[in-house]
Amino acid sequence: MSKLLPSMNKNDNILSPNILLLNVYKDEITDETPSFIILLEKKEVKTLDNFTLDTLTISYRVLNMNGSGWFGASYNKRTDRVSITSESTYAGAIFLDPDKIRGYRIGTYIMNQIISWAKHNYSSAKLETIFLYQVQATPENKERRNRFYEQFGIKFNYNNDKKEEGKSCNNIFINQLNTVETWKKNIREEMIIDFLADSIKTINFKKNEISQLVNGNKILLNEIDSYIKESIFQFFLRKIKSNLKTIIEIVIVLFVILIILKNFI
Repeated sequence: MSKLLPSMNKNDNILSPNILLLNVYKDEITDETPSFIILLEKKEVKTLDNFTLDTLTISYRVLNMNGSGWFGASYNKRTDRVSITSESTYAGAIFLDPDKIRGYRIGTYIMNQIISWAKHNYSSAKLETIFLYQVQATPENKERRNRFYEQFGIKFNYNNDKKEEGKSCNNIFINQLNTVETWKKNIREEMIIDFLADSIKTINFKKNEISQLVNGNKILLNEIDSYIKESIFQFFLRKIKSNLKTIIEIVIVLFVILIILKNFI
């Protein structure tokens, strides 16, 4: 299994399988069809030299609509700092696209994976500075943006009381960050192998249902055909019975005519 499907196995460094399906519901997990089904893939690169960054990339694709994206994180060995918003030494930002999937804690889930990866591997490192800019958020979702970061224990020095812009406080260590589980309210993880197995079972079940319907339809068509034939026969039989006297009279008349014609001939 490990040689054939390496990305489906558990990776101890990122604490969960590399490929997962997320069943995302609006408010809470139910037996209903999820609002979104998201295929998630985590790719970790660990380097041996001190000049190349260790990186984690989490890519996602929304299966039941057109949408995809990725989050990136990195560890810089030279500075002993972890960026939770970028795979490079440059400052990064987080965007969850498309707009329709925002507000479902999907971003929280992915960032929680990044924080877990950082705490597990680089807990004594410092957090790379996170910059918040006014253009990154509309007035309507600015508070949600700030709360998104703050829930993980990241504190900011804001430029004004409106908290439109700012940067994370200095000397925040990775081991001071929080992991969160609020996403568990409406997101259910599913192994891709389990999903495929369940899908095959569902397909086979539906095929059996269709086969039964087809066979039942054939039986019904045969019964209808027999009923029609029987009904036509019974129709003519009733007509014959109801007009039997007339038919006999016609037969007698024809018989008499034949006798007369025979005598003339």
